[in-house]
Amino acid sequence: MLPNGSYPHIIVTIEIQGIPESNLIAIIDTGSDKTLINRELLDKMQWVTEPGTITRNGLNGTIQVEVCKNAKITFPNSLYEDTVDVEVFTSQNHGAVMCILGTDILNKSIIIYNGPANICTLSF
Repeated sequence: MLPNGSYPHIIVTIEIQGIPESNLIAIIDTGSDKTLINRELLDKMQWVTEPGTITRNGLNGTIQVEVCKNAKITFPNSLYEDTVDVEVFTSQNHGAVMCILGTDILNKSIIIYNGPANICTLSF
């Protein structure tokens, strides 16, 4: 689990290629324009990335990333779901984080963050 006081996060379900995985920790990242999934989750669920990669420009220069097309993201206690293309990241000091929600989803929601309780809620 994430240590208390760490990243603002929410629990989500992700479905790719008809195979869902529930109760995943997703951190809120308003600085990312794309939603990302952890390589470990991708391998565990045997989801397949699209052939080829896309080029992303970031703080560390230009990198090539893999993409899973049409990932369905759903949220507990909500009827809202969204289908987006997600990029794959390799876990580096992210611990239990399986998903990073970027502004491709966050810009469609209202985010309420209760810092003292470390609780994040999204409304759509």
